[in-house]
Amino acid sequence: GTYYVHVVDSEGNTASASIEAYVLTLNEGKGTSLVVKADGSTGSVVESGTGILTGTVIYAEATAMLGYDVVVLKDGSNEVENPYTVEMGSDKTLESSASLIEYIISYELNGGSVVEGRNPTSYTVESEEIILINPSREGYNFVGWTGTGLAVETLEVVISKGSTGDREYSAQWSDSQAPTVSITREDYKTFSWSATDNEGVTGYAITRSASKPTSYSEGTRGSYEIIESGTYYVHVVDSEGNTASA
Repeated sequence: GTYYVHVVDSEGNTASASIEAYVLTLNEGKGTSLVVKADGSTGSVVESGTGILTGTVIYAEATAMLGYDVVVLKDGSNEVENPYTVEMGSDKTLESSASLIEYIISYELNGGSVVEGRNPTSYTVESEEIILINPSREGYNFVGWTGTGLAVETLEVVISKGSTGDREYSAQWSDSQAPTVSITREDYKTFSWSATDNEGVTGYAITRSASKPTSYSEGTRGSYEIIESGTYYVHVVDSEGNTASA
């Protein structure tokens, strides 16, 4: 409003002068911090709705909060520089705004699969809590995710609301399928054998007992000459400890 100073002298003569005060309105947009000071950048902080005398230099600076970017500062409907300095000569409205940063979530499923769209590929600081859907893979057990923020293989990964930053997750598996063994007669006293597996056979043993052996030799195929009559067993083991025999 307008403030008047009235004076009178001993003869009854009067005079007056006036000065204007204007209202400063601040609209702090979501994800921003808007700081305004009177009398320049080193002056006193002023709040929205404050009356400020004409001629006062206003300093305004808007900054983005975590998870936001590209701050815009406006004086009325006009976009201005940030920081912004202006002299008060009318009512003013300063407004700050910012854009949400979209962060990327990438996955390495290592042969597994998840129903398309079940795990998001992006998020923002405002996204609700995200719990990853675990993948599946035929012949394997899922043992957990590794990646951003995970010290060990983790079966349940939660991205909390308010999180930031790009993220990468990799699916880890263990072989759940037993090897396969085949035996072929070569002649009256020799047979050959071979074994295959998802991750590779790491050892074999040939015994006269159906019981699981206590030790294995390296190999995935070979031939064996029998010594006497009876049943001969070829036992194999893979890198996950799955066994099979024939």
